[in-house]
Amino acid sequence: PKERSRRCLPNAPADAALLSGTAPASSSAASGRPVPRSRGDDAGGEGPSVSRFVPIGAASGEECGLVLLVRHGETDGNASGRTQPPTEPLSAAGHQQATLLGRALQDAEARGEFQIATVLVSNLTRAQQTLSRVLDSTGSTGRRIVPEPLLQERSFGDLRGKLLVDLRREFGDFFAEGFAPPNGETWADFRRRVADAWAVVEAEARALPGGASPP
Repeated sequence: PKERSRRCLPNAPADAALLSGTAPASSSAASGRPVPRSRGDDAGGEGPSVSRFVPIGAASGEECGLVLLVRHGETDGNASGRTQPPTEPLSAAGHQQATLLGRALQDAEARGEFQIATVLVSNLTRAQQTLSRVLDSTGSTGRRIVPEPLLQERSFGDLRGKLLVDLRREFGDFFAEGFAPPNGETWADFRRRVADAWAVVEAEARALPGGASPP
């Protein structure tokens, strides 16, 4: 439904979830429960992005848990329009993007916007490399790093490694609701995993001092 989509974060699951125990609710740019949208997959995009989350209904100025959803830096597969296997690494541009993201997060912490306490990260190579570059700037001391395979992008199975233009020629709209990638995840599979991933994020958020989570 449009109303639910408006209240939810797009492009989930992300590659990493960064959790802060306390942050002003008024600093949030978005609130809600993430749901997969048309490109929650390994087939596109250009570098890291960050979405902020605080619980729906948090009063303005209230101290509450903050979740930052982070996408990995750019890969050669992203740049060339190719679906990606789990081992696809960051490109040189992707490493630079991740470094800049780390500096931005470090600056935000220095300004007192939040303090990252827990990091949940996908086991995909590009996600691990993005986190490594971020931690080069922010440091890892005092942060709990938790590998979480549920945060992986949607798997397109046997179609990974193929150019998007070739896939469209062969299958048409392979992002369509009814399309099932051979040995990959259907939309139903993907949505179930997104729900499981978000449950893990919620549990971690609740465990933080001052942590709150959506209903």
